[in-house]
Amino acid sequence: MKFAKKQSIEIVGIGVSVLDLVMVVDDLPGEEEVLEAIDRFSGLGGGVSVAMATAASMGISTAMLDCLGTDNVSDSIVCQLADAGVDTQLIDRDENVSASLATVWVKQSNGSRTIVFSPGKFKETEPLDFQWTDRCAEIVSAAKFLHLNGRHFDASMKAVEVAKHSGVKVSYDGGAYRYRAEILPLVEQADVFIVSEHFARTHCESKSKRNGVSDSPASLCQALIRDFDSELVGVTCGDRGSWFATSGGDAFHQPADRVAQVVDTTGCGDTFHGAMLAAMVRGLPLRACSEIAAKVAAHQAKHLGAFSPTISGLGILPV
Repeated sequence: MKFAKKQSIEIVGIGVSVLDLVMVVDDLPGEEEVLEAIDRFSGLGGGVSVAMATAASMGISTAMLDCLGTDNVSDSIVCQLADAGVDTQLIDRDENVSASLATVWVKQSNGSRTIVFSPGKFKETEPLDFQWTDRCAEIVSAAKFLHLNGRHFDASMKAVEVAKHSGVKVSYDGGAYRYRAEILPLVEQADVFIVSEHFARTHCESKSKRNGVSDSPASLCQALIRDFDSELVGVTCGDRGSWFATSGGDAFHQPADRVAQVVDTTGCGDTFHGAMLAAMVRGLPLRACSEIAAKVAAHQAKHLGAFSPTISGLGILPV
C-alpha cells in the first residue's frame, strides 16, 4: 500500500477535542456547597488538540482529525484550533454529534486541578468516531509525525498502518489514568512514547502482576524501552521534570522549568508534547527538544486553561 506524499502537514493529530470551562476556587466544594469562583476561563482542551495547537503556535504545520458537531461548542473548538494555526479541514462535522465538555476546578493556592469530563456522543448514546477517508490517508502519509493518545481507536489503527508504510514516525501520549489493555496495539507501534508517571507505573504493575511498583522514573523508562520497540521513551513527572531513554542507550533527566506562581497545571503535559514534537520536526538534538518542551510547559502553567495563544510569542524554536 503506497500513498503519494503531496501534503505539507508536518504533524497530524488524532484525538478528541474538548471545550474546557475553568473555574478558579479557593478550595474544592463539598456536597451541597456553593462556591463563588475567583476567576473563570473558557478555552481549548483535549490532549492531542492542545498539542497540535502548541506546535502550530511554534510555527509547525499541523492538522487535527476528529469528529465534532455543528453546535456552538463545536464551532468554538474549531475556531480556536484554526486561530492557533491548526488545519481543521479533516474534522468531521455532523449535526448528530455533541461536542465534549470538561469543567476544570483549579485551586488558586497551587494551580492543582480537578476535572469532570463529559464525552461527546453520536445521537446522544453512541461513542464518537470519525470516517476514515483516502484524504485522511494522504495527509498522514505526507506528515513527519502522527500523534495519538488512544482516542478514535479504529481510525488511529488505520492511520498507524499508513504511517508505518510511509515512514512517518508515530508518537503516543500516555496520560495519567489512561492505561488499559485495549490501547496496547497502538502503544506497540509508537516510535516516540512519552507517558505520565502514572501510566508507566500502571504498565509495570500490569507486567509484574504486583501493585505498588516503586521504581524510579529512570527505571520506569528502562522498563518501557525493554517492553516496547520505541526509539524514544519519556516519563513525565510534573514539577520533578521528565526522564528519557532511547533505543540507542542514551538516558537523561530534563528538569522542569521553575515557575514563581503556578496559575493552572491543566495543559502542561499536552503543551509539553506539542513543543517536544515541534522541536523534533526541526531536527534538534533530543536534549534541546526536551529543554524547549519544559520551557513551553512552564509558560503554560502561568496561564489559565490548557492552551495559551501567547506560546506563539516565546520565539524559542529555531526557524
